[in-house]
Amino acid sequence: MYTIEVVQVRLFDVKDGELVIDAFNRIPRKALRFRAALYQSAKVANDWSICFPKSNTNDTALKSPEAIGLAESLRSIGFVDHSLWLPAPILVDQPEPDSKT
Repeated sequence: MYTIEVVQVRLFDVKDGELVIDAFNRIPRKALRFRAALYQSAKVANDWSICFPKSNTNDTALKSPEAIGLAESLRSIGFVDHSLWLPAPILVDQPEPDSKT
């Protein structure tokens, strides 16, 4: 199953963006079983997200130690949300029955 773990931070001070980049760069890459990506909001300069996509994992309900550590380190510079995202169950379109009216 494919999941995405997301750590989002809304900085108290927009000038602290470099601290987010530094925290992201300190994530131990060798420990990661998946890639991490850093994003900054296109509309709100003090909103940042770090995404940890995971595939073929059985522990979909567990947050990773790397993301937990990152979230804790960012709490001193902004409001943090740490969440897991699962694929939405998409209903397959059913063909309409032939109507003969």
